[in-house]
Amino acid sequence: MDTTQVVILILGLGALAGAITAIWALISNIKKSFKSVIVEVLDKKLREHNEYINNKLALQREDSEKRLNVGLLNIENKIDLMSDNYKKDAEKNNAAHELIQDALIESYKQDIRRIYYKLRETGELTDHDKAYVDKIFPLYKAIGGNSDIQAKYTEMCEVYGRRTQEKFDELYKMRKPVRVKKELIEIEKGK
Repeated sequence: MDTTQVVILILGLGALAGAITAIWALISNIKKSFKSVIVEVLDKKLREHNEYINNKLALQREDSEKRLNVGLLNIENKIDLMSDNYKKDAEKNNAAHELIQDALIESYKQDIRRIYYKLRETGELTDHDKAYVDKIFPLYKAIGGNSDIQAKYTEMCEVYGRRTQEKFDELYKMRKPVRVKKELIEIEKGK
């Protein structure tokens, strides 16, 4: 191979290398452009999709908030209604309680007075009547009873105490001679 052929070969190889480089550069540019276009298209589509999803989520959130607010308003209305009903029931119950309490006070008062006046008329106070008065008088006071019943109760207690003491004294006096006779009999038997 002579020099001319070598030079032509080198020039041919250089031209081929230049063509390859040019093709390479062209492919690179096309690839970059294509990649850039694809990235732009995908980026645009992703932004559109994100915007769509965000709008859809915002609408769902608004709808959920509206439903929640309606539900809370319904609950609040029901609570208000229940509260009003409770207040009305409480007022009715308080009124009924006061009536029952007043009736009970009056009943206790009448029972204590009946026993007291029976004591005044007959001078007698049975153990049963005294136990009943002792049981109901504290209840009468606890539920708000007042008036002259305290004085009547105190007087009944004093009379009952005196009568009980008198009966014990009578029994003691009556049994004393029996004891003496019994002791005399025992002494005579012992002799």
